[in-house]
Amino acid sequence: MNLLMVGLDLNSPWVEGIRNTTYELALELRNRGHEIHFLTKGYCYHKKIEHLKCGITVHRILTKENSGYLRGFQRFILGLPKAIFEIAKEHRIDVIHSHSSYPAFGGYTGIMSALVGSRKIFSLYSCSESTPTFEYSLLLRYALRLAKSYETLRLNNVNKIIVSSKKAFNNLISIGFSRKRIHYIPIAINTNRFRPRRFNGRKIWNELNLPTGAKVILFAGDLTPYKGVEYFLLSLKELKKSNSDVVGIILTKGLYEKEWSRRQLVEQLATQLDLRENIRLLGIRSDMEVIYNLSNVVVFPFLQSYTLMDTPRALLEAMACGRPVVTTKVGAVLEIVKHKDNGILIEPNNVTALRKAVAFLLQDEEKAQELGENAVNHILNNHELGAMTSKIEEVYGMND
Repeated sequence: MNLLMVGLDLNSPWVEGIRNTTYELALELRNRGHEIHFLTKGYCYHKKIEHLKCGITVHRILTKENSGYLRGFQRFILGLPKAIFEIAKEHRIDVIHSHSSYPAFGGYTGIMSALVGSRKIFSLYSCSESTPTFEYSLLLRYALRLAKSYETLRLNNVNKIIVSSKKAFNNLISIGFSRKRIHYIPIAINTNRFRPRRFNGRKIWNELNLPTGAKVILFAGDLTPYKGVEYFLLSLKELKKSNSDVVGIILTKGLYEKEWSRRQLVEQLATQLDLRENIRLLGIRSDMEVIYNLSNVVVFPFLQSYTLMDTPRALLEAMACGRPVVTTKVGAVLEIVKHKDNGILIEPNNVTALRKAVAFLLQDEEKAQELGENAVNHILNNHELGAMTSKIEEVYGMND
């Protein structure tokens, strides 16, 4: 098959949930003999058409560099109809597969694909229809709420909808969507890459300037406000009282438009809490499997799931590496993590609960290992890349 994947940002670095998921799926499909094209937004420093070494061809609708999220989004949306039509005709595209946490994107892409004969598939990565609460103007909050509405998918503008959580599946069924049109397929993880293993520990420990014997707690989010980094730092301050050798690693992806100001706030808070020697702020990493495996505990103190994938990809990656995880009850996390079986669940906005959960895992190494082993088994049984890709191939070939 000739496949066109459509997404707002399907460019490297492959560090964000949806783009990473799409990329891993595309690589697996390419290995199975399919021809893969991406259609996405690009900036002035990008090539309009780029042939990646992996065999994927990327087509970009170029916007101005640093033009801001909304302006770039508007240019991309306006350019989609022509781009889809031209790519579909030139490359004889069999399936147009769009990817987003916003139902409106899938609906719009389906409508704009109406003039070509390709099958239209939409992967929806979020079940949330709630209103965003962080750092948005009233007008933008209203626009984003409309974009989150399932109503934009009611028309037969896409043939099939793939959802990554049972919660999203049930939400759509409850408001009248046909079961024949909706397919639940969990997020896929490359378990050849993300698995328990040993690396050259001394090399990475020296790079990160980790003291010998340190207990490493990985905050596997980024600096966006709803990921809860402040709660992580506050819990780390309490942990330090009984574990002086504790070190917190905080990831930054460089993709958040207000990251610089947020980073300053995080550094200021770390200074106020006397944690500057106990934290490491990391930039984009291509070796996340190493970072997961060196960590004693991986935490996800997320406050809400509005713009998150229902099941944060980093959570699945950490579990695949056999790490004990602590996560809040947001999105569809409850479908993945079973309390004290393959991870620990806590309520959002609760510093004390986060501290106690991490302290428990640091003290009871046997239980931590048990949780990690169960986490690996869960990923292998429910999120393995090959199995999930086969399910998506089935959807591509299904009759309506």
